Formats: sequence, structure tokens, C-alpha cells
Amino acid sequence: MEQRKDGLQISDSPAAKSDLNYQVLGPRIVAAIIDMVILGILFGVLVALFGESGSDGDSGFNFSLTGLAFLLDLVATFAYFFFFEGMTGATLGKRALGLTVVKADGSACDPAAAAIRTVLRLVDGLPIFYLFGFFIAALTPKNQRLGDLAAGTLVVSNASRKASPASEAANAPETADALRDLAKLHAEGVLTDDEYEDKRRRLVEKL
Repeated sequence: MEQRKDGLQISDSPAAKSDLNYQVLGPRIVAAIIDMVILGILFGVLVALFGESGSDGDSGFNFSLTGLAFLLDLVATFAYFFFFEGMTGATLGKRALGLTVVKADGSACDPAAAAIRTVLRLVDGLPIFYLFGFFIAALTPKNQRLGDLAAGTLVVSNASRKASPASEAANAPETADALRDLAKLHAEGVLTDDEYEDKRRRLVEKL
């Protein structure tokens, strides 16, 4: 909320930001398991096509990817997280659990934020199965792993992002009033054209 010198107030933060439910660590763990199963299937396909397998004495069979096949699996893994979170807001595992990645202000996750989250999986995934990431998430107030903290993102419940019809109806008159105030500030020269268009766009998104 910004206070102008003429007393008018303009809010440019997304509606219902405080209503986002980010206490979803349990569902995130289940979603991560689903994603690992999906990526495990991909790994198995690549091993069958390009990998090496054999017996390792009493420990049974072992499977491995080397060279180009290993790089292909690594790229595919990173592409999976980057594409689904950057373009749709959720991996298949998160979607199954009703979770979405959003920015800290409640807006949609963009490719830049998804890229940061994806790269830092190299750290959050240590030592195995994202133990470090979930440990950090459990310690932070909004259940953010290191990748979330760096990218400025949250993982939230889809249900908390859906405003009720009554809430939307209550917000509509306030948004309309704010648009009128915004136009007045622009007409008086308080806001530049770029500031006016940016704030008007943010307000219109609430309707």
C-alpha cells in the first residue's frame, strides 16, 4: 500500500496474498516421491537403451549411465522441473497433491524463478532424497527450501489460491475505486505513464 502526498492510497500487491497456505511440507514430500518415481522410470528407460548393467557379487545387480547417456538423463531431469514449474507452476507430483509454486507476492512462478529453483536442487537434494532441502524447509516459517529462498518462491496449496465468490465480490468495488484514484493521480501528473500502466495492470488482474 502506497501513501501519496494527496492522501490517496494505492495498493499494488496481489489480492488475498495473506491467505496463501504454505504449510504443506507433508504433501511436498509425497509430491517429491512421485516426481522421483517419474524420473526413475525415465532413468530406467535410458539404462535399457544406453546404460550398463551387471552383477556386483552378493549385492545383486547394478545399473549405471555414463558419458552422453548420463548427460542426457541430467538434462532431462533439470528440464522436467524447469518446464513444469516455470510454465505451469507445478510438476506432475505437485499437481497430483494440489500444490503450486508461486512467487512470494502470490503471483505466478516465472521461468527465471524456476531456473533458480532447479539449479539449487543440486544443493537441496543432498545427501539423498532432498534431505537437506526438507530440513531447511522445516526450519523456515514459510516452509521454503534453499531454492525457494534464493528464487523468492513459495509452494502453496491450490485451495488457498482460489478466492471465494463472496471475497471476489467484496474486492471488486475496492479495486474499481482504486482504479479511479489511479487515473486521478495520472491525470494530475503524480504518476508517470509507465507507473500508471504498471499499477493499472496489477489492479485489473484482481477483477
